Amino acid sequence: MGWRPTPTPRVPGELGSRGSGLTSGTVFGDRYHLLTLVGRDEAAGAELWRGWDVTLERDVAVTLLVGGAGQEAAAATATTRALRAAQFDHPARARVLDVLPPRSPGLPHGVIGAAVTDWIPGPDLAELVAVGPLRPSVALQVVQPLAAAVAAAHQAGFVLGCDHPQRVRLSAADTARMAFALPRADVCGDDDVHGLGAALYLLLTGHWALPGPPPAALPAAPRDADGGPLPVRELRPSIPVDVSALVDRALDRDSGIRTAAAVAQLLAYLLANLQDDQVLLPIAEEGAQVGVDTHTVWQPESGPAPVPDPARRRKLRIGMTLVVLATVLALGWVGIKMSSLLGGGSAAAPVVVVGPTRTPPPTHPAASGPPAAPAPPA
Repeated sequence: MGWRPTPTPRVPGELGSRGSGLTSGTVFGDRYHLLTLVGRDEAAGAELWRGWDVTLERDVAVTLLVGGAGQEAAAATATTRALRAAQFDHPARARVLDVLPPRSPGLPHGVIGAAVTDWIPGPDLAELVAVGPLRPSVALQVVQPLAAAVAAAHQAGFVLGCDHPQRVRLSAADTARMAFALPRADVCGDDDVHGLGAALYLLLTGHWALPGPPPAALPAAPRDADGGPLPVRELRPSIPVDVSALVDRALDRDSGIRTAAAVAQLLAYLLANLQDDQVLLPIAEEGAQVGVDTHTVWQPESGPAPVPDPARRRKLRIGMTLVVLATVLALGWVGIKMSSLLGGGSAAAPVVVVGPTRTPPPTHPAASGPPAAPAPPA
């Protein structure tokens, strides 16, 4: 059978105390061993496990749909969509290795569907913010590849279901990757867009902004009078205005951003032009331990970010405009001088005078023969 890691025992009261009742070491499908329960998506009726594939002898990510016969129709829809989406490949999405629809041989009792994907060894988003919110530029860098994956999936006709923080884990390059398959059966493209906004909101504030009970014991975002999450800058005033606007609009279900492609484009633009948060490179905390894995994570912001100075920006724009105008004038003057030199000295156009036509005087042809010798001197 080959070597396999020792299952991690589950602590009573932690994740997994409800639901399927499965424990570490459970085997299903004749090849997958459950090791550690790492998350739960209540809306999808799903448990998220780290597992071990005894055939390939490697870690895998396992999504189990838990329920009874009454939920099999929804599970069949979810597994069918997962089978179709398995052909979609992107660096920011874990590869789907296996999908087991309802009543598949080898499914444990109480499990009505399963999917197996590559294991992403980094922390999930909930674990990442356990040490504190991230710098704005770092949060944008983390989410940008995931937004690109969602945009590409939507263009191909698929939905990823990235509206849960424990389904998204950090890759070795410290960027977000979609780690678990089988989102809820009715998930749609708008849910992915709102999920991207919620991921940014979480990384910037440490609060979960989507409706419903917050997963992974995360604090829920404070709500305004209309029931929506408070704007990011009300929780953290140092956030740049443009970053806050992107997050708030991605979460707005009425008049916000409607496509993942727009989110991806705005993320790229902000990363290229963000000035209020000067540190664009990640600052790593060496040897930090997050969750069950040792992983280098982003260091949270140690102090307030620089406050934008509108007067300073206005002076900078005026100065740059004057520099551009001076450069254009200088280049024009050089062009005129070069044209004068290459034209032989005078650049003036010839003057044409229109008047009566005059007959030129007759000309006499010169006599043929040698020229007459000069007269001798007197």
